[in-house]
Amino acid sequence: MTLLAAIVLFVTVTFYAVLPFFYRRTSATFTAFYHRMALSAKARFYYRVIVSLQVFLVNLCFLVLQGPSWWQFPGLVLSMLLIPDKCTAAIFRWLHDDRRALMGAFALFFVVMAFPPLFNLSLSLGMVMIASAFYPSWVITFYFMLEDEIFKKVKRTPENIAKMYFCSKRTNRKLAFLDP
Repeated sequence: MTLLAAIVLFVTVTFYAVLPFFYRRTSATFTAFYHRMALSAKARFYYRVIVSLQVFLVNLCFLVLQGPSWWQFPGLVLSMLLIPDKCTAAIFRWLHDDRRALMGAFALFFVVMAFPPLFNLSLSLGMVMIASAFYPSWVITFYFMLEDEIFKKVKRTPENIAKMYFCSKRTNRKLAFLDP
């Protein structure tokens, strides 16, 4: 069981560490990913569920490898906070659309990383920050929801879609209703 937990932990950490290096904004693969995520609420739901399950699995692997400890409690709390879908959607939108919140999470990531027993919390924070970076902004979600009215004003090219996907005008955290 501990070997399986170590393999799952290694694969997950490697995936999240390597993913940003293979990222190109206008590549065909990522453009198809942007379209799918922006057009479909179901695709966004599956994305949130997969990320929350991965964060929970990483914390569970740490629990199996290290045994129960009070140091693992904050990481488990974060993974339990991501289980409700509305909460995950609000956290992803908040971190994606508000750069100050993302910088605060990034600072917390580095502070927590200074304490080796809290590695599972820092890893969970890093996974959530990377996953929220690939989540669509509220601007492009509105664009595809109100496509009939706006379609004539903005051309639908892959470059425009990629620019709007990462448009981050400051907004409040109450936009989780965009993800039914």
